[in-house]
Amino acid sequence: MKYAWALLLLPVLLFGCIANNPAQSSPTPTVIATPASTIQPSPANALTATPISSPSEPPSSPASLSAFNKDEYEAALLSGKTILLFFFSEECSDCVKQKAVIEGVMGSLESSGISGYVVNMLPPKASADEEAIVNVYSVKSSGTIIILGGGGAQKYRDSKTLTGPELHEILKASA
Repeated sequence: MKYAWALLLLPVLLFGCIANNPAQSSPTPTVIATPASTIQPSPANALTATPISSPSEPPSSPASLSAFNKDEYEAALLSGKTILLFFFSEECSDCVKQKAVIEGVMGSLESSGISGYVVNMLPPKASADEEAIVNVYSVKSSGTIIILGGGGAQKYRDSKTLTGPELHEILKASA
């Protein structure tokens, strides 16, 4: 009972804190949305406001090498893109070096008309889709590169290690 007076003051203290809280007592600000195309640059918003414009053509993105994805691969086949398939194993030191060369060449190509895929060959890293594509092309050794032209016609197949310039010329000839 010694501290009963504190229990009587507790509601007064809490109510006073809630009632005097400026975050709770101020009204919620209203935001008026305007279309971004109507914002005109002014000194106040010059750094953040830019007119919306739609480019007439999408920018050309560099070709890339990505992990094998069956849906992306099939879409690339249907679209007539040139496709590079690199059959890879992490246990193969030449494959690791060749992958770096392929990534460098693919990154230097200014074409979205080329799709590149790394296909893992060995379980457990190889998915069922990767195992299926290995069987479709009867690939027997890691490090094999297959390049398909538009419509899926095989333009190049070999498991020798290529230099950057060699691969670049093969891709140009296959496109």
